[in-house]
Amino acid sequence: MRKAVILAASILALAVAEDRPQAEPHSRHGGHITAIVGESGDFGPSPRLIVMDADGTNPRVFNWIWEGSPSPDGRSIAFRSRNGERIPTIRVMAITSRRSSRLLVRNGTSADWSPRGKAIAFNRGHDVWVKDLQKSEQRRIVRNAAEPDWSGDGRKLAFVRGNDVWIVDLASKRTRRLIRDAHAPHWSPDGSHIAFERSGDVRTQIYIADDDGRNQQRVAVAESPAWSPDGHELAASEFSRIIRIRLDGTHRRVVYSGRAGRHDDCCAYREIEWVAG
Repeated sequence: MRKAVILAASILALAVAEDRPQAEPHSRHGGHITAIVGESGDFGPSPRLIVMDADGTNPRVFNWIWEGSPSPDGRSIAFRSRNGERIPTIRVMAITSRRSSRLLVRNGTSADWSPRGKAIAFNRGHDVWVKDLQKSEQRRIVRNAAEPDWSGDGRKLAFVRGNDVWIVDLASKRTRRLIRDAHAPHWSPDGSHIAFERSGDVRTQIYIADDDGRNQQRVAVAESPAWSPDGHELAASEFSRIIRIRLDGTHRRVVYSGRAGRHDDCCAYREIEWVAG
């Protein structure tokens, strides 16, 4: 009798579990990859934001978007659009629809969300600023800087000055050069490493280094590195292809590529991002 009761309870529990909405495994574990494509030699609405699952499936396209930066939860994206505004502005929208876009920052470009999504770093002119999204306060962090990228703990920003990657401590505003001859810095999720680009003789190459800039290792001939949410892989651009690759340069695979008739093969994918949402 007791075995029959246990069996019935197990069947009921299984039925309830199966009746619940189930997230797709690749979305729950792999997150989403975003990229910008278009402009030079392109046809149709350009540039475009492409949002896809981490395995390259289920792509969605949003037209007339520059510099897309998804929020850490993957629900929103900050971007610069071509909407006739006289000065560059950063707007934000739900990743599922552009109808609800709203102004986030006037006179700003190159937004990057803080790890908890409570602030953004951005460029204004030749300086890096931070806006607190809860208090709507803005402050200049460092002059003569570009391409801001938050560290995993939210305490530092990497940025580019000249041809080098620098970092700034947000509390003290102290800066120091981290890596020479480098650009496009991206911190790993745990802050222990940093990925960056370095221009080679012919093609741009992706490297990773420790958080102090030491132990630099080349990963791939590619551009625009983006860390996987677990920090074990990078997504990157090989012109009209988006790849995933392990940190030691192995297990490279193409997850997305330009397709004939869509004209995506005319232009390089850039501004790759990878979020957990």
